[in-house]
Amino acid sequence: MYKVVISEWIARIPGLFWLQGADKLRRINPALIERKSRGWRTYKPRGKSGKVLGGIGTVRLPQAEDGYRLVTMSAGHNASSGAPVLVAPEVWEHHRLREGSVIVNGSARWRDMPQKWAALFPVVSDIPRGCLVLDKVDDVDGVEQGAPVQIHPFSIMEYWQDNVQLHDFVYATADSADSDFRCGISRFFEDYRHDRGREGSYLTSADIANPMWDALFANPEDMRFRKAAQLRLIERRVAEAARGEDVVDALLRMLSNVQEATVLKRLSEKSGIPWRRWSQGGSIAEEAGRLVDRAIETERQQALLYAAQFEFA
Repeated sequence: MYKVVISEWIARIPGLFWLQGADKLRRINPALIERKSRGWRTYKPRGKSGKVLGGIGTVRLPQAEDGYRLVTMSAGHNASSGAPVLVAPEVWEHHRLREGSVIVNGSARWRDMPQKWAALFPVVSDIPRGCLVLDKVDDVDGVEQGAPVQIHPFSIMEYWQDNVQLHDFVYATADSADSDFRCGISRFFEDYRHDRGREGSYLTSADIANPMWDALFANPEDMRFRKAAQLRLIERRVAEAARGEDVVDALLRMLSNVQEATVLKRLSEKSGIPWRRWSQGGSIAEEAGRLVDRAIETERQQALLYAAQFEFA
């Protein structure tokens, strides 16, 4: 290691930034730009989802009970593209490591990520679930302080577009060396969820131990279980947008207009999708999302679209 910077912010999925095809997801159609100001671009929710699915997005995890910390090491001062590093408490304290510390020289070994840490991240094929380890004081030779690091705190926003409930990733870019970055990030997230009449709520916080905005779920693992269908639909909507399609959005728009869950179940059966395989109860919006997700999984989305069009003709 030579001249690598440490950040307490770690990628949403370490390694995703470098996965083949991720760079294409980060190239956003100009039509998805919501506004420009002083050289900055703010993307519409679907544009932000494309960026996050392409590897942009970071979280800050609390240290474990044994004092170990999972942080990022980057040569490019970008936390989203860095490598995960597990740092022992004695190394962290002896070298006074913190956000923006630069390790001038050092060595680290690679190992499988311990399960208690790996469980905090989604599983993606072709991305090794490993990390570097700094567990000896002598692993680090020389430390400088105060380097800027680009971080991208993110969340999932549950929001409304007309009468349709949607879910998309939201992130903001900040320089962690800026003493006021937390206030700026907090202000952006608050404004963004209200902008364009979205009436949004955030499902998770990016800083788990010291949240910068209100969130519906304290535990990201719980959110991934409870909102699994909605998270899959984000990926499918982004993929469709890249192909110039909008079947998912069309289905969500139609199904969100029903008044009773029995209508969704009837449409499901007409489409060849047993309703018991997706229905879990809850709001019409939640059930509609689960039905659309199941239709795509079973390649029955066109059948569901035809059934819905006939029902509402």
